[in-house]
Amino acid sequence: MRLQGKPPGIAHPDRSGTFSGQNSAICMGLRLFAIIAAAGMLIMAAFNLTGIAGRMPPLLAGLAEALLLSSAVSCLIVRRVVKPLKISEEHKKAQERICFLAYHDSLTGLPNKDFFKELLVRTIEHSKRYNQTFAIAYIDLDDFERICDTLGHDAGNKLLQAFAHRLLGTIRTSDDIARISGKAIEDIARTGEDEFIILLRDLASPQDASRVADRVLTSLSSPFTVKGQEIFLTAGIGISAYPHDGQDADSLMENAVSAMYSAKCSGNKNSCQYYTKAMNEAALKRLTMENDLHKALEKNEFLLYYQPQIDLKTGETSGMEALLRWGHPSAGLTMPSEFIPLAETSGLIVPIGKYVLQEACSQNKKWQEAGLKTISVAVNISGRQFDQRDLTKVVFDALKDTGLEPRYLEIEITEGTIMKNPEVAVRILQELKAAGVRITIDDFGTGYSSLSYLGKLPLDALKIDASFTRNMFSNVNDEVIVKTIISMAHNLNLEVIAEGVENEKQLEFFREHGCDSVQGFLFCRPLPAGESVKFLK
Repeated sequence: MRLQGKPPGIAHPDRSGTFSGQNSAICMGLRLFAIIAAAGMLIMAAFNLTGIAGRMPPLLAGLAEALLLSSAVSCLIVRRVVKPLKISEEHKKAQERICFLAYHDSLTGLPNKDFFKELLVRTIEHSKRYNQTFAIAYIDLDDFERICDTLGHDAGNKLLQAFAHRLLGTIRTSDDIARISGKAIEDIARTGEDEFIILLRDLASPQDASRVADRVLTSLSSPFTVKGQEIFLTAGIGISAYPHDGQDADSLMENAVSAMYSAKCSGNKNSCQYYTKAMNEAALKRLTMENDLHKALEKNEFLLYYQPQIDLKTGETSGMEALLRWGHPSAGLTMPSEFIPLAETSGLIVPIGKYVLQEACSQNKKWQEAGLKTISVAVNISGRQFDQRDLTKVVFDALKDTGLEPRYLEIEITEGTIMKNPEVAVRILQELKAAGVRITIDDFGTGYSSLSYLGKLPLDALKIDASFTRNMFSNVNDEVIVKTIISMAHNLNLEVIAEGVENEKQLEFFREHGCDSVQGFLFCRPLPAGESVKFLK
């Protein structure tokens, strides 16, 4: 199959009417003839100027006249034949370039979605005729927009080129693909900004596709280096197989996309899933929820609930954590676990997070103006928000708009978010800390932290994740981890807040081991702002 121009099976007519294989030889011959004739014309001109032409023998004079005539003919040939041949050759190359760009991605050089779809149609026809099975694997890179926002779009483009090169090398060296002689590149396409698709032919069974998917995910274990920065990529892969998951190109591609979204929503990085019919229902539900999320912002359907944090020394409220809820018009009060993952992947978490900051600051200011106890209100910042270049401006604007002093706002961020780009994280957190905003690491101990960076971060507190609180009496390791976190935090002059306290035994444990504050259902479930007032009197 040819890769140049249109996809395999589509003809390449030579619209110029030339036969390009002989053009160069014809042009060379005509040019040589023109050069000889021109030389003869120059010689005759010299003879005429010196008067030699009149004394020339008849045979030599005839030869000179023939050279003169041939020079005129050669000029005519060059004008009427050689130049058109040259123009037609250039025109043909331009046509081929335009055709190539119509079916290929200009950034990576891989086939594009149109190319792949036509290739898929012909593969279906071939597989139907010979009763063969094949599959397609749809790949979507995680957090690509975050990388572009952090390092710039030029770095993002270089990363895509590097990934395409690695992906192609992975497929070419795969033992599971027998027909790699010059064809591997045709079986990989870039179908979107950070989306790629692979055609896996000649499979003994659809399950064989997972071996190639595993090879692709394994290839991502090594970092990419872009502009001197190491970047680790992860991806979600969805697989659909012919004929079980679809018998036409559109169905196969749509079902592979559904499987890919299911893989990404599973909560596991670098995961792969096969398509199932239930995924279409999930995809429809996800699409409906995303549309509803857009409307929720416009219709002010989001609500903030507050959970008090109790000082273990005084027994008084030391702070409040703002927790988002969605008052869905038909589903009722919806918990964040049901919509935050979708908000993250769709990018809606950025405007939603901005709303939470504004609303939390505004509510705390209202409590202060009502003469209630002055406390700080903690707001969770998602990884997607933290990657926004204007995060500090968003925070400072919320404080300025509401008139709340920075010391009464607490930003909670997970260690995993910080460690994605620790240098940038340190800079952002230092800006916030310098303004007086409190900084807390949320869910400490559940991510991949670096103790060396922990000492560099401008922190005020660590929060012990509720999973440790829940398991510390049934798992000795969790109990040891909790004690270690409390001791380490105090050695670093940091406060410790324990989440998920639900019974007196847990409360006594944290009090005995010097934990500063706790929050959980033992004291109060999250409440609307109006009902939270009783903890501030």
